Amino acid sequence: MAILRELIDPKVIRIISVLLEHKLEHYHIQKLSRAAKVPLGSTFRILHKLVSLGIVDCVKIDKFKIYCLNEKKAKELEVLR
Repeated sequence: MAILRELIDPKVIRIISVLLEHKLEHYHIQKLSRAAKVPLGSTFRILHKLVSLGIVDCVKIDKFKIYCLNEKKAKELEVLR
């Protein structure tokens, strides 16, 4: 699976790794950005892509968006760790 890790952007892997390590936690974009050590703009673009692929769920609370890993996809993503 090392080849797969090399094909995927390290920023995406860091974001997914944080979500996998804390499967039950919900993240605001700024908190996830800090935890993954990925710039906020990159985190925004990556999350948008992950949500569109169904890998990450987005819950809107008033004007805030909270993100968490889609439980059904979590097992498939374990290979990236």
